[in-house]
Amino acid sequence: MIHAAIDLGTNAVRFMVAEELNHQQIRILHRERMVVRLGEGFGWQKKILPESLRRAADALRKFSAEAARLRAARIRLIGTSVFRQAENREAACRQLEQESGLAVRVISGEMEAGLASYGVIKTLGLAEQNLIITDIGGGSTEVIYFPPEGGSPLFLSLPLGAVWLSERFLIHDPPQTGEWEDMIRFCRSVIEQRITTIFPNSKTTFVGTGGTASTVAAIEQQQSSYHPEQINNFTLSLASLEELAGRLCALPLVERRKICGLEKGREDIIPAGVAILLTLMRTLNISNLVISDAGLLEGIIWHEISPAPFLEAFAT
Repeated sequence: MIHAAIDLGTNAVRFMVAEELNHQQIRILHRERMVVRLGEGFGWQKKILPESLRRAADALRKFSAEAARLRAARIRLIGTSVFRQAENREAACRQLEQESGLAVRVISGEMEAGLASYGVIKTLGLAEQNLIITDIGGGSTEVIYFPPEGGSPLFLSLPLGAVWLSERFLIHDPPQTGEWEDMIRFCRSVIEQRITTIFPNSKTTFVGTGGTASTVAAIEQQQSSYHPEQINNFTLSLASLEELAGRLCALPLVERRKICGLEKGREDIIPAGVAILLTLMRTLNISNLVISDAGLLEGIIWHEISPAPFLEAFAT
């Protein structure tokens, strides 16, 4: 059977079509992403703007046609952080369904984190023990911890997103030192308030998925074109990430656009994404990051094929 999934994120719309080979393998037939910036201006008025919805509808029509061409049995369309928080969520979902023919299913932060984690675990072949997975998005950051004794996973959804942190803190180009420091302090205060002693020390495997994590790996590898198979299981040290943060913040936007491996459309928000990742690692005393290209889309498809027992704990 052929499955298709679409993730309506705060920054980008991501699309994947995969063929089910067996309960242990899928073959990706097509993957694509379009930066539509659904969260544009969201930090100020908590509404999805009409022009953002138009861009998203264009992407959905394009992806729907591709899924039909590849004979996908169904398309799962997921709305995440920006839809959970939007005051005009119902109207926005109706408009997208009218313009694309696809119904948006808005999922909870818990389910988003769980599905992303399932995609990582299945793709990287990780055990569901002594593991932290974080997914940094445009509007929020999801963190899920699988304890070493194999108990129920613990979940946190942090109000830290690369798009709205950029809008709130990074006023100048390049960011001023005080702006960066204020953003780091804010991230640390949120993380320290929400992440308690239930989270482990640096011996735990720490995995990053989502656009920020995959982008820093692509930059470190100087990928002139994106190769997901080289991103999966790539390890980055905290020291290397700190060095990259300094480099990104020192460059104006026009120069950041020239960095090999930096995805077009992410140049303005990548410093904030890196700030979230850095602060998580510092706060949890973690020295190395394992990066996964796989995440939510793979999790959606895998959950269709072979439902994850631990996802039963998450309300949708």
